[in-house]
Amino acid sequence: MIIKMRKILIVGAGNLGTAIAKTLKKHNQPFHMIEKCKITANSVKNLNLPVTSTISDINLQEYTPILCVKPHDLPSVNHELNQQQPSDLISALAGVSTNTLGHAFPNTNIARVMPNLSIVNGKSDTVYFCENPILAQFSKQLFSLGGDPIRVRSDHEVDIATGIVGTSPALLLRVRDILAQSAMDHDIPKNLSFQLANAAVKASGAIVDENSMISKISSRGGTTEAALNILNRYPVDIAFEASLKESFLKCKDLDYEVFEKL
Repeated sequence: MIIKMRKILIVGAGNLGTAIAKTLKKHNQPFHMIEKCKITANSVKNLNLPVTSTISDINLQEYTPILCVKPHDLPSVNHELNQQQPSDLISALAGVSTNTLGHAFPNTNIARVMPNLSIVNGKSDTVYFCENPILAQFSKQLFSLGGDPIRVRSDHEVDIATGIVGTSPALLLRVRDILAQSAMDHDIPKNLSFQLANAAVKASGAIVDENSMISKISSRGGTTEAALNILNRYPVDIAFEASLKESFLKCKDLDYEVFEKL
């Protein structure tokens, strides 16, 4: 079932907001952007994306807002949006629960989403949570423009997804950088080093499934087994687990801090 709703209003033209805007433009989805920072707004205008500085210039009856600001900016956005009280709202604010969003917008249907920057390449499997069936279906359709949406059933699952889907790409890119640096340490030119490291990341994504593929890549007495034997001697898993736990806990902290400011 195709759900028709109002045009999209992207509130915040930072990295994520701009990535979503580029995706919508690519698919001819009507949208507009709001950005108060003049420097950021000018950079967006240079990309030929429609942007204005104040929500008062927009008739919210024609739009469904997507919040792409920093979590601590919610109180100021709340004040501006509530002057027109949107009927539906999609939030990409990391850590801010639907309970807090509902407190800020008491008469609004709310969807909470967690995409990542790869949405611009159609590679972001955006996680979304929404109890309103019509808005949930619309969110699924909208974010399918940038990947394969994954529906979850609670704020807790979105918080965990924030670490796994939103944060972990940066962790994996850190691993990519380590691979590239290792190549450079062995006298491989920088450009070639990153080309090889990127090829490794691309290959791992292409063969991933629900089962471990490590045993299929690694052969007894081979180069992969030699590398894994060394890796297993160090607490790499502990470091990753600790970093992700910190991401999960930060979601709770952000939600509390934002709620207190409303």
